Amino acid sequence: MALKSHYEIAIPADGKGYTHRLCPDCSIKFGIRSVDKDFPDTIHCPYCNKSGRLPDFNVPEQFDYATQEGLRQIKYDVMKELQNSLARGLRGSKNVKFKPARIRYDAQPVLVQSEIPTDMVCSSCESLYEIYGIASRCPFCGTEDVKILDANLAIIEKELDTDRGLRQIYNDVVIAFQNLCRFYASKDKKINFQNISLSEAYFRDKQGIEILEGLDSQNLQDMRVVFEKRHIEQHNGGIIDAKYTANLGLDSTTQGQKVTYLKSELQSALKALTAVSGNLRTKLKP
Repeated sequence: MALKSHYEIAIPADGKGYTHRLCPDCSIKFGIRSVDKDFPDTIHCPYCNKSGRLPDFNVPEQFDYATQEGLRQIKYDVMKELQNSLARGLRGSKNVKFKPARIRYDAQPVLVQSEIPTDMVCSSCESLYEIYGIASRCPFCGTEDVKILDANLAIIEKELDTDRGLRQIYNDVVIAFQNLCRFYASKDKKINFQNISLSEAYFRDKQGIEILEGLDSQNLQDMRVVFEKRHIEQHNGGIIDAKYTANLGLDSTTQGQKVTYLKSELQSALKALTAVSGNLRTKLKP
């Protein structure tokens, strides 16, 4: 047999048929699945919308798997070719006999994929994929999908009962709100939808609707607090400053203190976020 000039290594899927990918920009994993069509040459991160070639999104474990499996296949082929060469060279010899032994081929252990919780079917291209975390787009066609927005709310609710840090869930609430507003804002993508007041003003002035209509006052206040805590965590290491106290109407004596993260506050904010989603859904057609 002739040795191959190249080897193609298939990356195994998980138990549900998904092949996992890792965004090279935001470093969050997702899964894609192909049933009756090939994967596209270009895919999109469902979280940050980074676009790139399919191999650009391979997870490190997949590179390791492909390398080790490739080496195993090369070793097997080299040993087989060596046996064949010896057998041909010694054929007809009266003094030397060659009996090839069985070549042991130890297949690379099946890659263990990480768990990704939410199964999705794109509303536009009907491709199958999974998301882990707060997302907004289909990785196949790059289309923003209202189904993901609904999934985001469910993910946050589930996260509240896990060991994931509350600080990270504060960020998820803000990103889920931003993705929701961007989806219904159509082409107006440059608005700062991480600001509740600016978002409220945009939809009032441009779309003629009140996105905060009917919200429980305590839920709304808690959502505002969640946003401010997330911003202060992102930009000031979680240390309360003058802007934080001014935005929330707090006494300046809290400045310099570290913000605290509360599950009850997140639960209340999630109710407000769900109500905002309901207002946008009933008042606007995406």
